[in-house]
Amino acid sequence: MMEEVDEHHDTTNTAGPSCEEMLLYPPVKRRTSAVWNYFGYAKIRGEIKEDGFPICRACAKKISAKGGNTSNMFTHLREHHPALFLETQPSIKRKRLAHPATFTTTADSTEASSSTKWCRQSPENLTQYTMEKMFEKQKKYDRTSKSAQQMNAAVAFFIAKDMVPYYIVERPGFKHLVNQLNPKYELPSRTFFSGKEIPKLYSALRNEVQEAVGRARWFAATTDLWTSNGGKGEPYISLTLHHISSEWVMQSHCLETLYVPEDHTAEHIAEIFEGMLQQWQVDINRLTCIGTDNASNMKKAFQQVLKVPHLSCFGHNLNLGIQKCLKIQRVDTAVKSCRRLVESFSRSWKKRRELTLKQTDLNVPKHSLIHDVVTRWGSTYDMIERFTEQQQAVCAVLAADRNLWHLMPKQNDMTNLEDISLVLGSVHMFTDSLASGTRVTASAIRPILNHLLNNVLVCAPTDRPLAREMKETIAADLSSRYEAPQTRLLLDICSFLDPRFKEHFLSNVSDTTEAIKENALQEKHSLEEGEDQESDFTTATMTRNGTPQGSEEQRSEQQLQSLGVPSPTPVVASKKTVDVNPRKGLHDLLWEITESVKQSTSMAADSEPEAAIIAQVEHYKALPILPGNEDPLIWWKQHQKELPILSHLAQKYLCIPATSVPSERVFSSSGYILSPFRSRLSTEHVNMLVFLHHNL
Repeated sequence: MMEEVDEHHDTTNTAGPSCEEMLLYPPVKRRTSAVWNYFGYAKIRGEIKEDGFPICRACAKKISAKGGNTSNMFTHLREHHPALFLETQPSIKRKRLAHPATFTTTADSTEASSSTKWCRQSPENLTQYTMEKMFEKQKKYDRTSKSAQQMNAAVAFFIAKDMVPYYIVERPGFKHLVNQLNPKYELPSRTFFSGKEIPKLYSALRNEVQEAVGRARWFAATTDLWTSNGGKGEPYISLTLHHISSEWVMQSHCLETLYVPEDHTAEHIAEIFEGMLQQWQVDINRLTCIGTDNASNMKKAFQQVLKVPHLSCFGHNLNLGIQKCLKIQRVDTAVKSCRRLVESFSRSWKKRRELTLKQTDLNVPKHSLIHDVVTRWGSTYDMIERFTEQQQAVCAVLAADRNLWHLMPKQNDMTNLEDISLVLGSVHMFTDSLASGTRVTASAIRPILNHLLNNVLVCAPTDRPLAREMKETIAADLSSRYEAPQTRLLLDICSFLDPRFKEHFLSNVSDTTEAIKENALQEKHSLEEGEDQESDFTTATMTRNGTPQGSEEQRSEQQLQSLGVPSPTPVVASKKTVDVNPRKGLHDLLWEITESVKQSTSMAADSEPEAAIIAQVEHYKALPILPGNEDPLIWWKQHQKELPILSHLAQKYLCIPATSVPSERVFSSSGYILSPFRSRLSTEHVNMLVFLHHNL
């Protein structure tokens, strides 16, 4: 039962019942002052008694407030409940909402219908920053502080990774964003990032990449030449390096995007390439293969001048074969007819609007027509494939307007377009299948080439004459690109060292096996020489002032001699020493037997290294074939101790990329960095920004 309040009030402040037991209600006519959130009236016989003496919700004291005057209530809160008094001040309340950490209270409230229970507050529960701390909170970071340096590094990372221009730091929108994220950070100027922060980030990342490259034993590389559309149209040459780490992870690094003002002759290209390798301390003798396009100057520079193994890009080879097939007269006529039709729709909004209506009426997928890029046959296939899909709707639009009848494709053109789409579609999937820079791809060239020549491009009895001619043209050109003996042997070795293929797709099994044995023997001798050099280096480091350090016993003996203690007389074992344990158990005998067998096997391997290599090759061939969807690097990581010499060969050859797409990607990103809006960007900054974008 609720305790009733006495109807007779004293004019002085008196304490009433406990705040935990009393249930208070706001006035019937709600006042606008915020102080009424902390005062109320009690109910007497079911009615709210508004007698001019509201009761404090925190301490249950009655305060005089005749005529709606709230001064006494404010005074009571200020003197007895300062935390609640701050809540009633609008300016202070806004600050608490904006900076909740500035003020802290422990007031807990729970509402029950229109009433509220409040617990007593104490001044110790209120915490407020001093004026000094408030000014310090608004103070900007010092330029040399750790926080400012971290923010500078973050902005530099954003500029380099996302390929945004330097002037982004001076744009009002970006400044507003940074200020909202961290008001204490003062954004430096664009010259600070271009002259200091980006070079600093480049130097640190370059050292990391240099260490990763230095740990690798064998490399493969790609390179290409490119002329920028932005700036002043400067020519550049790229260099990407690929290797397999000790953890059997394919690693790819973009090392250089170098400005090349000289003539692009084979001699100049070879000289520039050697200079880039020397700058990164990469021995050209450790270069397994270099991948480029089919440009004559590139092939001459690496095959004749530098005389390093060269592999032409599989994507370029396939593109050359398809481009030759697109030059067939009937194919060229049909493609031009389709291109002219698509151009008319691209230039007319009215035609595109009518096409959308016809697509709805004919229940055709609402897809737009695709315009091709002449230099990219894949876009030509996409254009033809989309047109054949939308043929019914397109022809309906053309038939409705007499002025467009001349664009209507002829029956022969439609038949030829169907054949073109069929042939190009069968090889379209192979364009990007070998474009990865972080997976094993060179070993798949031989299986894919075999599949293309023996299955995809084989003429079927149902093929029309044009489709037959196209397939024969592509197959003849593609097979001619891999007729060189060095290229065939290189692809065979890569395919053999891939546990997914082994001997299944080799052009010559015996030659490949002999080449594997020769390479393995050379690798074994090279590893032994490296171990000898490492052993010599270790011996040299153990010597101090020209005197060997010796073993721990020798060092202890020297210490005894320095203290004047005579060294003990060494005990020399006699050849006729009798074994103290003439009776040996079965485990000891078996251990001796197995050790003797191991020692004899190792001596035989040392005396006949070719026999050990042949044994490894035969053992590798006897192991089960890895499924085609598995990763060969994981397989080699699991079998490297079982096949030590062949595992080194796998690291040497499986790092070769099948295409020069990594260098093409470098120039694609360079096009975004060196845009026409950034014509003042120096060639040195282009190199740094491209390097950071690809290696961050």
